[in-house]
Amino acid sequence: MSPLRKRRALLTCAVTSAAAVATIALFAPPVAADPPPKPINVSLTGTNGVNRIQDPGRRCADGGSGEYRHASIESALPDNNLVLSAALPAVIRGSFDVHHDGDEIVGQTISPAANQAFLQGTESHVTMSNQRGSVQLRLTSGDCAHPSLSYDGTTAAGAGTWTIDANGTTGSYRQATGGGTFTLNLGLAPGADNPWTLGVQGTLSVLQPHLMVEVLATTWGNLGVDYLTRRPTVTYRITNTGPGDTFAPKLVSADSPNNGVNTLGPVPQNLPDLQSGQSTVISVRYQLALLGGPCALVILGCQFDTTLGVSMPDALDQATSPPPTATVHVRTPDLPPPLA
Repeated sequence: MSPLRKRRALLTCAVTSAAAVATIALFAPPVAADPPPKPINVSLTGTNGVNRIQDPGRRCADGGSGEYRHASIESALPDNNLVLSAALPAVIRGSFDVHHDGDEIVGQTISPAANQAFLQGTESHVTMSNQRGSVQLRLTSGDCAHPSLSYDGTTAAGAGTWTIDANGTTGSYRQATGGGTFTLNLGLAPGADNPWTLGVQGTLSVLQPHLMVEVLATTWGNLGVDYLTRRPTVTYRITNTGPGDTFAPKLVSADSPNNGVNTLGPVPQNLPDLQSGQSTVISVRYQLALLGGPCALVILGCQFDTTLGVSMPDALDQATSPPPTATVHVRTPDLPPPLA
């Protein structure tokens, strides 16, 4: 190969490589940070506690877990406790196994363990649910050796910690994670109508949705008149490719990085809820400038890029800010529409 031809080949290779690198950089999906864990701050009071006394039980000193009282509560989550969703009503149900060592009298005094109690995390739990699914919190407070709740025979009170039960998450809250603390004051008299208060603090995270955008078609609308006015309509498919579901997603932008391509809309557009793997189809019209830009004068087979931004709130109604975006390549039709 002559030196001149060799130089031309190297130059062509360099230009081709540069174009390929630019394409990869342009169409690489942007990385959007997940929203922070959602704070939980629930404070509830009720008088509908229902209790069953499990007696007798094997004392802690004898290798058991003491006697216990099984307490159940239920309440609607108030509107100001926006734990699972700001848009949906929710219910909280609690089940507590309050263990204690009985009211044994030693000599002339009550056994020190008799005025203390504890919860075991495998047995005590609180479940929050709405029409999207449920999240179960496992509550723990002390043990036989270290009882952490006060107990006077009719009321248990104190604090502890909670974690998400991996097998207790359903629906759009599947595989949720989180943890925190709780406070409890629980009437333990036999039967129903027992007073109780429950406070739950901590954070909660759910699986996140992800954005993918594809161009399905580019057409001339309005019976072909849009060809004369240089206004192509691009039809996109928007897919949630993430492991989590999105609720009330919205197209918030559909711009072009190319000069001479302006968005006509409609933007914004409300989109349907998208479970993991689901898609929806939308259309957006653009105005191509007569002079300048990628479609100067000739618009048949013209190519340009568009970047769509889609707000995708998760099952907790939290969305990333700014919303995720995706850039795709557009090509107008190679032929004009029939104008006869």
